[in-house]
Amino acid sequence: MFSYKYSILDLEYTSWKGSLKRNWSLSFEQRHIIQLASIKFVNFKIKNYKKINKFFSHNKLSNYFQILTKINQRFINDYGKNINNELFDINNFFNDVRLIFCIGHDKEILELNEKYINKKFKFKDKIIDIRPYLAEKLKISENEVISSQLPRLLNIKNNNTPHNALEDVKCVFTSLKYLNDNKIIDLDRFSLKY
Repeated sequence: MFSYKYSILDLEYTSWKGSLKRNWSLSFEQRHIIQLASIKFVNFKIKNYKKINKFFSHNKLSNYFQILTKINQRFINDYGKNINNELFDINNFFNDVRLIFCIGHDKEILELNEKYINKKFKFKDKIIDIRPYLAEKLKISENEVISSQLPRLLNIKNNNTPHNALEDVKCVFTSLKYLNDNKIIDLDRFSLKY
């Protein structure tokens, strides 16, 4: 039995100017996870949720990444952990969660990082990319469904910093709560087969 029905996951990973257009095709463009954040919750009626927010070490973050995410090299040098040493805590956080929602390719990024570290994210099969579902319900293109921009699309007040995994998770939570409360979406009907 799961203690938590839902979780929302977001990742920040290494990038360089033009990486998105190039699809990280240059030889040095590996997508190492720098920040992993998630919240887990029973339903939208409960105000309390549990969170995880991890930062991982990396030798040389690009200037582009540092400006985009506001995560600078000094912070990572001081507070970034070895992802292998944090894996037990991360996997354990998701043990009691039924479904994990993300917006985008977070599951694929986890799979890439499994190859880099030669270890498993045991929870990744619980992940559902809800971008297509939200695009359909909101009658917009999938490209417009961006974690940090969802509150703006729904005219919800938002003071969160974009491109910070924990802040983006909070944006998604606030937006899903609004959509669920207004019966625009029904997360209770989600299964891993969507």
